Amino acid sequence: MRVIIVSAMVAGLLAAQAHASAYSDFNKAISARNDGNSDESVRLLSLVLSEPGLSDGLRPTAFLMRAEAYVDLKKLDLALADFSGSLRLNPDNYIAFVERGDLYFRREELDLAREDYIAACKLRPEQWRPYANLGQLSVRQGKLDDALKYYDMGLEAMPDVLDFHVLRSQAYRLQGQYEKASDEAELAIGRNRRYAEAYLARAQVEDDSGSTEAAMADFDRAHDMDSSDLKISLYRGIAQWMRGRYVDAAESFRGGTEAYMLIWRFLANAKLAGSGAKSSEDAKKFSETVWPAPIVQMIAGTVQPGAVLAVATNSVGYDRIAKTCEADFYVGEWQVLHGQTAAGKALMDHAANECPLGFAERSGARVEMGRLP
Repeated sequence: MRVIIVSAMVAGLLAAQAHASAYSDFNKAISARNDGNSDESVRLLSLVLSEPGLSDGLRPTAFLMRAEAYVDLKKLDLALADFSGSLRLNPDNYIAFVERGDLYFRREELDLAREDYIAACKLRPEQWRPYANLGQLSVRQGKLDDALKYYDMGLEAMPDVLDFHVLRSQAYRLQGQYEKASDEAELAIGRNRRYAEAYLARAQVEDDSGSTEAAMADFDRAHDMDSSDLKISLYRGIAQWMRGRYVDAAESFRGGTEAYMLIWRFLANAKLAGSGAKSSEDAKKFSETVWPAPIVQMIAGTVQPGAVLAVATNSVGYDRIAKTCEADFYVGEWQVLHGQTAAGKALMDHAANECPLGFAERSGARVEMGRLP
């Protein structure tokens, strides 16, 4: 959990308030969020913001903090309103631009996310995070050359941030440039032998380029270094699933509540249970609404496969390519499980041949086509 530190300047502003209760509530709100009680933090910050004597210098900070608490609570519309409120009062707030951009990204409002990240870069060109986010947004849109450009800009701003080499490895891998992808991962590992995500990046390159034994060893190394990293657990579990190690895969996916963890846990358990696994009880607790939420709702038994395919088909540009890839694979798996083998195989055959390079669903479909009668 990120601990919030209030600067001496902010503390000074608080002390100068005519109403001491605002100072007290603000500090209590900080403590509440640090203790994981975002509901209480929202309540207290709402009291602070209702104080008519609150200074113009402090008010944008209170909006920002309440927005962050709303994000914790997944009240994203309220969070967005507060990020925007903070920026109206202080249009030079770098953190508000980055975090509002993250929220737009999460909501799939990618053009608005890009605008906020670019604004953050202009405010603090020496900071690395907006460049990384712009690169990942470009990857999300299939603009891999743009992603590499942003990662280069980030490295120029902060040459010691190894994350950019991992991100560059990912972009090169998605382009099918496996030698360059491997070089970037190796560079990061050479500079930090305990950097788990660099081993994950190398494992994915090895897996995609056919070095399956080396890949599995690196997936295991990454997990051994950081077993709490859910992304590492997810991709390690997918690699285990591809190799028919369904018990190990189910264990790797255990405990995660993120959408793809729920989906792949269902697929692993379905392999173990066979025709007895018709839906996922865990998925019924999922509350997100953006993609891949329709897939999670399908495995929960609350949305029909045709509705998932329709969401993908009705998307545009690269978004349609990516979502169609995922929909074809996961709906195909669902149909095979429910006795619609021919229809499922047809969808997975399409995924195997049409999914972009580097997508787990492409590899999964190819593996399944070899398994199915």
